[in-house]
Amino acid sequence: MNEINIPSLTARVLRCDAGSAQRSLLIVDDDIPHCEQVSQSLSGLDLALVKVNSLDTLGQAVYETCPDVVILDPVLGGYQALTQYQSIQYFPRPSLVVCTSDRGEEMRIQCAQAGVDYLLYKPIVNQEIPLLIENLLGRQGEGLQVDLWRLDPLRWKLYPPQGEAISLAYREMLILLSLSHTPGIAVSREKLVEVLGLNPECFDMRRMEILMRRLRKKITQSNDVPLPLSTVHGIGYAFNGPIRVIT
Repeated sequence: MNEINIPSLTARVLRCDAGSAQRSLLIVDDDIPHCEQVSQSLSGLDLALVKVNSLDTLGQAVYETCPDVVILDPVLGGYQALTQYQSIQYFPRPSLVVCTSDRGEEMRIQCAQAGVDYLLYKPIVNQEIPLLIENLLGRQGEGLQVDLWRLDPLRWKLYPPQGEAISLAYREMLILLSLSHTPGIAVSREKLVEVLGLNPECFDMRRMEILMRRLRKKITQSNDVPLPLSTVHGIGYAFNGPIRVIT
């Protein structure tokens, strides 16, 4: 199990390797003994483990490490950790485990409202944590590793589930970035035209069809897995596959 601590914004951060099959777990807590106990209890699992002890680096750590599971104590930052985590725009959302010493009813309600997968209380039971993590990873399914696409908007690259990175044109990247925020849901042609910085009223929609056709052809020629990009007649286009945006 690989580990890295991120105490501040200037610290080195693990960058997500789009081709890596190793799952990752992010611990967000300033309770050092607790973090060490969690680390030791998970030592038998093949996980990349990242530890963050400040809310200043929470968003950066999520984007950089692409965690499959997050273990978080809402008490961090004066009970602001859960709220700040929910504000992070990241798709798909990692599984969330809350581990805290606060056993109050209000905390339980907040966790339920936030859609927390598991609520645990400190001190943890060493044998319990790895079982919970394995259950969460199992729910995500092996298909997630096989079918997951990754989009890197900073470098204009698309990573297919299996294969090398594919370089994108700027407009191709903008289109995929827009579609990736609502996988499985159609985005209108007009909205996609606006994403390109153009006026739908003055835009020939045949140009959008040509752009999409060329994008599909590029991905097919560079990769054995066809791009799950569907035309939704009368509406627009949809990305019908699991996709994660990495930065």
